[in-house]
This record gives sequence, C-alpha cells and structure tokens, in this order.
Amino acid sequence: MRNLLFIVLLSLPQAFSESLEGLNELYEVAASLHKKGLVGRAEVLLKQVIQANPEHSKAKALIRRIDRRRLAEEARRKKEVLEAHERVTKLIEKERRKQAKEEAQAKWLMNSIKTSQKVKPAKGEGSGSGLQAKVHVGPPVQETRWKAEAREAKAHLSAGRPEQALNVIRGMEEGILAVTQGKDLFMRASAEVKQREQDLASQIQRVREAPRDEDVIFELGYMLLERNRMPEAIKQYLSLVELNPNDQAAHVNLGYAYSRSKQLDKAEGAYRKALELVPDFAEAQNQLSYLLLRQNKKIPEAMDLADKAVSDSPRNPDYLHTLGYGYYVQSDYATAYKYFSAAAKKSDLDEVHLHKALTEIQLGKTSRARKPLERIANNFGEFSSEARAAIDKISKER
Repeated sequence: MRNLLFIVLLSLPQAFSESLEGLNELYEVAASLHKKGLVGRAEVLLKQVIQANPEHSKAKALIRRIDRRRLAEEARRKKEVLEAHERVTKLIEKERRKQAKEEAQAKWLMNSIKTSQKVKPAKGEGSGSGLQAKVHVGPPVQETRWKAEAREAKAHLSAGRPEQALNVIRGMEEGILAVTQGKDLFMRASAEVKQREQDLASQIQRVREAPRDEDVIFELGYMLLERNRMPEAIKQYLSLVELNPNDQAAHVNLGYAYSRSKQLDKAEGAYRKALELVPDFAEAQNQLSYLLLRQNKKIPEAMDLADKAVSDSPRNPDYLHTLGYGYYVQSDYATAYKYFSAAAKKSDLDEVHLHKALTEIQLGKTSRARKPLERIANNFGEFSSEARAAIDKISKER
C-alpha cells in the first residue's frame, strides 16, 4: 500500500505563512492539534512549517517526538502480535497432542470392539470374562472432555454390547475433529485488534458529539483509511467536502479512498478537484500521477505532474518512487533505478523495494534483487504474490 501523506487545508495567505510570526502561529495550531490527539493532521502542519523554515527548532522537535511515539507504538503492536501468534501456536500444539492421544485411544477401543465381535459370550454367561479382560488392556483413558464417553464405551464393551460402544466412539471422533476450531477468533481477540477498535470507537463518538467539526471528521477518515475500511472513509470525506468544498486535503484523501476501492474515475476526479483548488499541491500532483501511471494512460501528463511534485519536495520518498515508476513503465530502467534507490533509502514500504528489485532484474542485477524479494514474499502482504512470481522467474532462468 502506498504511504499516503495527509495534507491539511491551510487558509493562511502565502506571505503570512512564510513569515516567522505566521510560522510560529502555525506551529501553535499544530501543537494544539497534537494535544487533542489529532496527530495525523498536526504532523502535516509541522511538515509545512519545516518546509518553509528548515531551522524551526520547535517544529522539528515535535516531529521527532511524534516519530518516536509512532515507532514505539509500532514496536509495541508488533510485540503484541508476536505474543498472540506464540500463544496461538502453543494452543494449537497442545490441542494437536491432545488430539493424537484421543485418536490413539479411539483406535484402541475400535480394535477392542472388533475383537469382541468375534468372541461372543456364551448363552446365560452375562458379560463374559474374555471381554472383561480386554477392556483393561492398552493405555489408560486420558483426563479429557471425552472421559465420560470413553467410560461409557468401555461399559458397553464389557457388557457385550459392541454396537453401542461403536456409536459412542464415533461421537468421540467427531469431537476430536472440532478441537482446533476457533483459532481465528482467538487472533481477533489479540491486544492489537482490541486497541485499534477502541481507538476507532472513541473517534466515532467524537464525530457524533461534534458532527460539523472538520478536524474531527478528517481524523476519523484518516483512521478508516489506515484500517482499509474504504467505503466508510469515503462517506466521511464526502461529508467533509460537503461542509467545506474548498478543503483540498479532503479531496485528496477522498481520491485515495476511491483509488483503493477500484473506483478509478472518481479518484481521478477528486485529485483534479484538489489541483483545481491549489494547482501546485504536490500531494495531489503525486497521487494523480501515480494513478495515471498505474493505468498506463496520459503518460506525458503523469510525468509532468511527478516532476513537479519532486521539484517541490525532492526528498519525499513517495514522490521519488512515483517518478521512478514513470520511467519504469517507459522501460528507462537506468533512470528508474536511480529514483527507486533514492526512495528506498527513506522508505520501508514493500512496494518501493519491490519496484527497485524488479528494476535490478531488468538491469541484470539478479543476485542483488533476490534478498529483498524473499523478504517481501515472506511478509504475506499486498505485494507478496508479485514478489514470489519474480523469484520463480529468476529460479527458472538460472
């Protein structure tokens, strides 16, 4: 998934925003949003302050604080996921061992039944001593949920009723097959999912309490985009552009949600609306460029938009990646590799490193491409299948 930069509409005049006083006031707005928990919107404002004044120490310090907090949160969530995965693995292994024991017990009882069907008690003898002796041969019944059923089967067997014992054992086998069910529910109950659901519920409640607060609606849309809940994100951003048709940031995020929902014509329209409002809006230029390039249409316009975005923010890895992709689709692999390499130094997104590796293959640097492709394939993410296909192609060509 491409890393969408969420830009906030600024109604301040350019001259005012570029002045020291204006930048300080803009920083105060960002700091206030940060205190309210609207981190995404605050971060975008801070980046605009730093872009205007790279030496603005307060903005840089707050950005670093946000980055550290994000890294710490990501580390915490990864740890929780790993711990949840470990618990699931242990649970499945425990149930597997239990299942193996129960299957062994069931097989033993089945063998006993088959033997009892051959050795029938003489008329008037009752249960028959031969059968009673066989009941006590073999492993002991384990202390499980099926202990009662095992005892019942033994009782039927001892009394010379092998058919009834067989019916009980068949019921036990059905229970054994159901032991490992429910592990998906266990994963859903992991700490990460719970926390994300709580955060989202809190933001939804904020919107209910302030249904016309643009910042609160924007942040809810942001959270829905992060969770890949595109229909709901579209609904929020449509309501936002209805409240404020001149919010170019809302139009860009609406376009992104449409793009992820495969509504490409609507996505293009939203991006163009943002550029109509602010013609030099770098994020809208970049998103529209990538949308066109992915569809392999209007390549000259797409390249012009990508060039403008990179000229505005030459260190932005998303913009560098888009421009590199433009050269890639035109088979200019040497130039594409230059931009992909620059983007990969500042981005850990699978998509960026995948495109860099694919370009390395085109340039004959196959050995260098294999390691990142294997890492992407093992992530089981959006681009893992494409990475595995590239690995298979390399292996066949060797």
